[in-house]
Amino acid sequence: MQASYQWVEDGKINGSQFEDVNDFMIRRAYLYLKADVTKYVSFFTHLASDKVGLEKPTGGNLDDSGLGRGSGMAVVKAATIAARVNRLAGHYAKPTPAMQVMEMVQHIPRALSEILQRA
Repeated sequence: MQASYQWVEDGKINGSQFEDVNDFMIRRAYLYLKADVTKYVSFFTHLASDKVGLEKPTGGNLDDSGLGRGSGMAVVKAATIAARVNRLAGHYAKPTPAMQVMEMVQHIPRALSEILQRA
């Protein structure tokens, strides 16, 4: 993690007046998580934030993942991939009412590999 502070004289517009900026910011913060859920399923995630707390000259915050900065995550893309993997793993498993969950879980690596190759 990198934290910083900056002071800018007349660095912010407030109506028709300029104000000084006192800006505390976390420049970079990363969190990595990895776990083995079962013999067949593990996961890894990397959460990143950049310029959290940085203020725009016109006021407001620059925390905007759509512009490539901030703490936003591609949650929609991850959820879409997970849904596709789930569906394909179910197809490979050919489930029945008597099937145990682990019988389907063992098909997740194959399904994930196939879905990621398509992306």
